[in-house]
Amino acid sequence: MIFSKDVFLYTDKAYKKGEMVMILGKTMCPPTNSSRIQVDDHTFLLPPKLLAHSCEPNAYIDWETLTLKTLQSIPEGSLVTYHYGTSEDEYRIGKFWCECGSPSCIGEFQGFMFLSDKEKIRIKDFVSPYIRKKYFDSD
Repeated sequence: MIFSKDVFLYTDKAYKKGEMVMILGKTMCPPTNSSRIQVDDHTFLLPPKLLAHSCEPNAYIDWETLTLKTLQSIPEGSLVTYHYGTSEDEYRIGKFWCECGSPSCIGEFQGFMFLSDKEKIRIKDFVSPYIRKKYFDSD
């Protein structure tokens, strides 16, 4: 799959693990906007650049600061990805077939609620407070 550098977020420099790549901002949008990030059942943010999905991403959302941070070092000019399952409970705009090619690729993505129990546990540390409360607070 080809991701346009004009639309998707690519690094403009090399980043070390744990560095902030982007402030997500506070621009609200409707749940029908395919570029949105779900914060809770009724709140959706529109990031400054479109974020690509990967089942083994190189970045994650820091929910306390609403920033995107690196999970690993990322070279300059690289596509920045996060796991949509960490923010999207039910992908209401439809489903898509993931083509990330990682060994842990989930294939069809419809939202966190449709992930296998194994995948839910694997990404648990990075899910939004909304998803954490809905699925894990009884742990």
